[in-house]
Amino acid sequence: MIKFVSKEKKLQLVFLIIYEVIIGTIALNFNFNALLYLATSWVLPTMFFLYKLRTDRSGYIFEALMWSIPNSILIDWVGHYSRAWNYWGNPLFASTGIIIFGIPLESFVWGSAFWIFYVVVYEYFFDENR
Repeated sequence: MIKFVSKEKKLQLVFLIIYEVIIGTIALNFNFNALLYLATSWVLPTMFFLYKLRTDRSGYIFEALMWSIPNSILIDWVGHYSRAWNYWGNPLFASTGIIIFGIPLESFVWGSAFWIFYVVVYEYFFDENR
């Protein structure tokens, strides 16, 4: 599958990996909160690849919201109320204090960013129709 990817895209994939390692290191050294880390590590590359895809961007955003919001409510609500994990014990995660259905805002942002990032990166690098 990777043999059909152009040299330019291979170079961009290597740059993406190096960028993620550098951002991860910086985030650990400077104690980024969840929203700042999401913005630097997932939102910026996602915006770049959405620009490079040159397709209908609203479809990706709508699909991400339709998958991530119900799943965040279901999974995080069950996890939080069954005491499988606790957001409030980690100030880096629940940094905004905004709560929706008992779930921190960061969980919804993470779910949407996760969905859009991985779908866009897959379609940009590996979708044979592009």
